[in-house]
Amino acid sequence: KMQEVARPVPPGGAFQGGPSKVFFDGCAYLRKVGFELTAVYTADGAERTLSWDRSATVVYTSILAEENGSVRSVTAAELGGVYLYALVLENVPVNAGDIVFTVRPYRVIDGEKDYGVEKTVTLSGGEFA
Repeated sequence: KMQEVARPVPPGGAFQGGPSKVFFDGCAYLRKVGFELTAVYTADGAERTLSWDRSATVVYTSILAEENGSVRSVTAAELGGVYLYALVLENVPVNAGDIVFTVRPYRVIDGEKDYGVEKTVTLSGGEFA
């Protein structure tokens, strides 16, 4: 059973200028899971697209999450699954203008990808719009 799993999780609250990290997390019943991710942005006046397909190498039963300045433990069971997994993008140039991320979580069953709900979010000026 796939949940609506792809959502941005900003580390430490609002993003500031300069390099940063963007986190996406998911919740699933299986251990072989991952994300397909696309980032679209403008650099030197031209639209650029980067794409990744990353399977999770580690799964968790709980993670720490921040909401409204408060940090708490969130379990996979609370989100309707058995495991949590994450994708972290490092050195995201948050001061480079808008970056549109499209993320599609998946699990692998009998060698075939079974996709969850695709989500698109925009990082604008270091914050999710």
